[in-house]
Amino acid sequence: MTRILRRAIISLAATFAAGTMAACGDDGVGPTPAQLTDAAKAALDEALQDANRTYYTYQVATSDFGSTAPFAAIVNTERSYTNALSELYRRRGVTPPASHWHAGNVPHFQHRQEACMAAEEGEVATEMMFERLLRLSLPADVRQTFANHRRTAREQHRLAFRSCAGGTIGPVGAEVAAAMAEALQDEFHAYYTYQRVIDDLGGVAPFVAIHDAEWLHIGAASTLFVKRDMTVPASAWTPDNVPRFTNLQAACAGAVAAEIENVVMYDRLLLLNLPADVERVFEHLREASLERHLPAFHACD
Repeated sequence: MTRILRRAIISLAATFAAGTMAACGDDGVGPTPAQLTDAAKAALDEALQDANRTYYTYQVATSDFGSTAPFAAIVNTERSYTNALSELYRRRGVTPPASHWHAGNVPHFQHRQEACMAAEEGEVATEMMFERLLRLSLPADVRQTFANHRRTAREQHRLAFRSCAGGTIGPVGAEVAAAMAEALQDEFHAYYTYQRVIDDLGGVAPFVAIHDAEWLHIGAASTLFVKRDMTVPASAWTPDNVPRFTNLQAACAGAVAAEIENVVMYDRLLLLNLPADVERVFEHLREASLERHLPAFHACD
């Protein structure tokens, strides 16, 4: 091989290698990930906090009830989820946000069945969260990770907790189905109203924390449909058709009124002849509005 030909081959190889490295990350392993838009980062932040909440909730359940199925196994999966979501930040040179959740601020349950029922509701909320986030424009690696986690919540975790919560649930009549739909729409209304406040006024207390709680309430109300193989009604509400407020005082006053209406609604619905699981969810959601949300909004009014 002549010296000129050898140099040409070396030059071509170097050019090819440079092009390959440009298409890869710094380690040359895979494509450089697309940077996060504000909307994509907000979606990733929400998913990571949801994974942190779930991890610590299941960790506490494992501590309270021992290494019992399915918590002991699923808590490890949830830790792997938080790591996978955190890696999506690190690949872009971004430090993942710290967890809002820890063992001291997630719920404790009186018995294993109660923990399983709450976990099933949480998995439904997680599935619905990913379904909502996957409608956004996301980088390919973020989209794939979200899709994988949504599938696991729907096809594995939810069913595992459904089994330990008590198995199959009987159908309901039209009156109870209408009550379930009314409760769900009211929870959607609260969630998107508080989302609108955050969009307009920023991450103000107590709206951020209660906004997150409302999504879990949506999961609880939706579970009543899911475990009966009924279609979960779509939200009639979005951030564009809920009330808007010009300042925090007005927003807090509006939230007080909304939470009172929520309690009154559940007072009315609880007079119906309800299945035990529907009654339990309604009582739980009423208690949250009356004993936690209302005092918080009164304090900021």
